[in-house]
Amino acid sequence: FVFVVVISGFTCSININFGLLQHKVQKKSLIYYMINDYTIILIVFAILIIVIFGMWMLHNQLSQKIDQLAKNFFVSQNQNLNRDILQRKLQAYERLSLFLERLQYPNVIRRCYDEDLNAKELISRMKMDIQAEYDHNITQQIYVSAKLWEIIYLTKEDSLNTLTDLSSDIESYQSEQVFIQALSDKLSHKKYNPV
Repeated sequence: FVFVVVISGFTCSININFGLLQHKVQKKSLIYYMINDYTIILIVFAILIIVIFGMWMLHNQLSQKIDQLAKNFFVSQNQNLNRDILQRKLQAYERLSLFLERLQYPNVIRRCYDEDLNAKELISRMKMDIQAEYDHNITQQIYVSAKLWEIIYLTKEDSLNTLTDLSSDIESYQSEQVFIQALSDKLSHKKYNPV
């Protein structure tokens, strides 16, 4: 009986100790699990912050690269456009310079003169030639300043008005040669030559 009591006491004591140990282990594992849960949450939160920060950095880097590429593209396109506009402006100035050269009366007479024409027909042909030259170059006004185009227009008008003034005395010209001489005299008496 003593043995049984001792054994049973030993068993009891073992059970009690084992129960305490189990209780301690359960308590310890609960704390361990709580610590593990908080640790896992913190780790996941830290990883989430790192991933979001990384994505934000990647987004900023990509945005800067895209902005830089777009800027470079637009700058190169703008340079090409400016080069093209400059070339067209230079061509316009060249054509208007040629127009003014062709507008001078000796050149107009050279293009329009024909031995079979009388003075009235020569004046009419010269006016048509000057107007045709102007019409041929009218599109150049989009490439030059408004002031320059106004000068071109006024020069053309002055040339036509000079011919119109001379045509009012058409009966006094016995030939186209007399008309050409009268035109030269009128131009020499002008204070300025618009061309």
